[in-house]
Amino acid sequence: MAVSKDSKTGVWRATFYYTDWRGERVRKRKSGFKTQKEAKAWEHQQITVMEHSCEGLIKDLAPVYLEAKQKSLKPSTCVAYAYTFNRYIIPYFGNKKANEIKPVDIHEWHLYETNRGVTANNLRERHVVLSSFLNYLVRFYGLKSNPCNLCGPPPASTKRKNNFWTYDQYIKAMEWAIPYVSEVKNNRLTRSCLLVVNILYWTGMRIGEVIALRSKDIDGSIIHVTRNMMMFNKKITTPKTKSSIRDIYISPTLESEVKKFIEQIPYHDENELLFGVSWKSVSNFLSKICKSADVPKIRVHDLRHSHASFLIEKNYPIIAIKERLGHKNIQTTLNIYGHLYPNKDKEIADALDQYIIKK
Repeated sequence: MAVSKDSKTGVWRATFYYTDWRGERVRKRKSGFKTQKEAKAWEHQQITVMEHSCEGLIKDLAPVYLEAKQKSLKPSTCVAYAYTFNRYIIPYFGNKKANEIKPVDIHEWHLYETNRGVTANNLRERHVVLSSFLNYLVRFYGLKSNPCNLCGPPPASTKRKNNFWTYDQYIKAMEWAIPYVSEVKNNRLTRSCLLVVNILYWTGMRIGEVIALRSKDIDGSIIHVTRNMMMFNKKITTPKTKSSIRDIYISPTLESEVKKFIEQIPYHDENELLFGVSWKSVSNFLSKICKSADVPKIRVHDLRHSHASFLIEKNYPIIAIKERLGHKNIQTTLNIYGHLYPNKDKEIADALDQYIIKK
């Protein structure tokens, strides 16, 4: 191992040897570092990775883990994991060696995050990412045990109640929104946001699926859901699960609104994004509707819940709702919306009475 400075250029270089998987000694070098400190840091990080040592710093091992996960996770999940590491894990654990982290360190991290106002659910999500990383080190880098498992996850909060608009509340919202868009602020952005809100309410699609639509994805009364836009970096990827790739039928009225919107776009390319809006734009527009129309404040994703609750109220079969929402299995649909189904036990008992032999 050696770090040296080029006398002519003034830049630093690092050189080291390691033994590869075939047992052969390999030299690796890199130059162009501005300082000796940068060269030594790179050298240490590379040795840690090449020798699969759990004595490396968390900030050096994290990129290796994230690169490995790209082979098994969706791009959107990888982006979320990287964001969690860079924003929450590395600032706290980055300069600590992986084999020096103890269960009490995890516990103290939980307390630190809680004191910063982090919600229980968000903290549990960060804990899952850190635990997955440490499990990776147990499997491939010789870490003896995962301190996250020994510490345990932070306690879960009370399950968040799904908010949604009833049909009457939706009508009230549209009674304000439609005149506002057509008479007060008629531009491409507001027209797009209004149509997106209606598509979300009447199809139950995810916001990323809607804003990733192109006109070529809409075939008359059928929306072909094959794409999703990631909220983090606005990149287009596949939908959340294989079940999310689906065809959704829309009503004649909504079909007409979509057709009219497309016809109003000058020089439209069917391969370009149809609405050209971001999640944030739709969220801001929805907030304005809620405030101005005096209807319950909901999130963009709650429009999906609103659609599901409407279908449940109209007694559509749960399997049909599951297919329309693109859930992986029916249990997911029941877990989220099962409480909205009325208790039919008394009705069943009364219906069974006619079959019982009277004494």
